Amino acid sequence: ANTSVACDLRVQESKTRTEMEEQLFKQNVKHRQDMIALRKTHSEQQEKLKESLKKTNLELSEVTDMSMHVAEECFQLKNSADAKVRHSTKQAERSDALSKARLEKLKKSKENEAKLRESLDSTTETFEVQLAKAHAEIGMLQEMLSDSNNEVEDLQEALVATRKELAKGGAWDEVVTQLVVECLSHRTPPLSICPNIVSVVELLMPEADIIKELPGNRFVRYCRTILAQVSQTLAAYNIAVADTIEQSHTDGTSVRQTAMQNFVVRATKDGVEKKITLSSCILSENESAESIAQAILQEFGHARSLITQWKDSTIKLYPERQDLHDLIPDISKLCISRLGLKSFTTTDTCATARKLRRILNESIREIAIEKGLSADEVMVFEADCWQHLRNVWFGGVSAAVSEHLKEILADDLKELPTIYRINLDIDDLFRCIDKEFSRTANYAKGH
Repeated sequence: ANTSVACDLRVQESKTRTEMEEQLFKQNVKHRQDMIALRKTHSEQQEKLKESLKKTNLELSEVTDMSMHVAEECFQLKNSADAKVRHSTKQAERSDALSKARLEKLKKSKENEAKLRESLDSTTETFEVQLAKAHAEIGMLQEMLSDSNNEVEDLQEALVATRKELAKGGAWDEVVTQLVVECLSHRTPPLSICPNIVSVVELLMPEADIIKELPGNRFVRYCRTILAQVSQTLAAYNIAVADTIEQSHTDGTSVRQTAMQNFVVRATKDGVEKKITLSSCILSENESAESIAQAILQEFGHARSLITQWKDSTIKLYPERQDLHDLIPDISKLCISRLGLKSFTTTDTCATARKLRRILNESIREIAIEKGLSADEVMVFEADCWQHLRNVWFGGVSAAVSEHLKEILADDLKELPTIYRINLDIDDLFRCIDKEFSRTANYAKGH
């Protein structure tokens, strides 16, 4: 019985101990959970405190920066105000000194004004006296001027009458004018024409004293205009009387930066071909193909006006010579439309010249149709100038030969100093050989 009681006590004690241990374990677990919760809460509070501390520090730094900025602005404003005060003080001092100086000047100017008024009164009296004398002298000079004007008018009338008399008796006749024009057509220099006339007369008629007066150089130069007029008129005449115009050619050049164009035709008269230059100095508004074509068309109009002027002058001078009137052709034959009857239009090979050729052919075709020719009858051919083509071909050959020489002599050229400007252009080489070894061999720059 005691054993069983003891066992029961032991069992009850072990249960009690187990219960107590379980309770103690639960209490420990709960205590640990509470500690963890407290630690977490503490850490969150610390984080919040740190964030609030950071915000407080940031706000404090911003406030500090603002305070510093405000302090700097206040300091700058103070310095600026001090500077303005100093500047205002200086300006006030300067204004004060300037006002004093101006006051002194004003006093002096008033004193000078009083002195000037006194001198002006005395000068006015003297000036009035001198003005009266000047008026009297002006009246005398006006009378003298009127007398001089009358004398000048008389002299001018006498001069005009003398010029008219000289013009009547001193004008050179047609023979002298023709002689000068003939000499100019033979390319005699204008200053040499009068001495040549004297030499010819003295050689042919040594004992005859027939030269009383010679034309002046001004008249000789004026005759160049007559020669140009006559040459253009004869060219227009030859084109008008030609049976056919087989070819036309135009080319341009420039003299002293002035562009000019020529127009040459190959015409046939009684089976004989003749090259006729309508004009060698056609001036266009600019160097475009359209402008040059318009200038060439206008040159035909100018040629017709020369024929008309020639005919009018002939009728006026020789009204009864119908045979002379019939020799002058009708201006209707002097028209560019005649180039539309199986004629060749030739130019050089550049783009502007070819465009000019196309424009001329279109103008020839339009004018020929306006004159009554049918579109089938109008036929214009185009051709390139063979002289220009030859230069183009030989230009290519020259460039190729020059490049070949450069390749062969490349190493030798590197050893030559550039100061000597050695050039392997074959055209320059031929030109130098001609200057050095030709028959003249008189190259102005020496050898």
